Amino acid sequence: VALDKCFNIVGKQSGFRDSYLGNQLNNLNMLEAMIITTFPSSRRANRYFSIWEELTVIDWDSIEDHEEWKTKPDCGPVNEGLAPVFASGGAMYHANFEPYGDSIAAFDAPFTQIFRFYFDGRNGEPPTTYVSDFVTKVLPVYEREKPSGFKGAAGGIMYEELEYEGVKGKAAVILIGWDDRERHKGLKARSVFDEVMGLMWSTAMKVEMHYVPFQMRHRKEGGE
Repeated sequence: VALDKCFNIVGKQSGFRDSYLGNQLNNLNMLEAMIITTFPSSRRANRYFSIWEELTVIDWDSIEDHEEWKTKPDCGPVNEGLAPVFASGGAMYHANFEPYGDSIAAFDAPFTQIFRFYFDGRNGEPPTTYVSDFVTKVLPVYEREKPSGFKGAAGGIMYEELEYEGVKGKAAVILIGWDDRERHKGLKARSVFDEVMGLMWSTAMKVEMHYVPFQMRHRKEGGE
């Protein structure tokens, strides 16, 4: 009820499109939500996600749009409503994902595989070409191999610093959508996984991964 109330408030904001919710399959005590907003197409390249730890994911067009939302009267009640739902009270992170359409396909899949890569060096930041390398080197692997059940993949860099097993810095986030959790474990998917991880983990120190079967909670009237 509390989540529905919060989503209904956010759903009235300019640019709102969808919201999703799901428990991590690796840890059913961890709840994740995603809220998607849209803005003028000329700004679409600057998509911006807000990610709560234990997690809510909100898609904004830019960080400025999110800062503007935080000044609105409805923002306080939303934060107050979400905090009791998440055991830790929530911690907010932000990231851009590219390609944008592929990120929506990954979240919209029956279940989403989410990786976080942590780096050492350059103040803990990923290489400057990390996301562009994902788009130009990793996505073509999926397009070439066409693993059974694959729905879409996208990558982005978090704005804030995180720490995992002693490695601190700005994590890279990789989203991969699948139509079935078991099918993606097939031989072709595993061979693709090995090639993809070889590319994405070559400069990373640590990686963590979990699965979430997101479900639609709220959709803007007239949305696709």
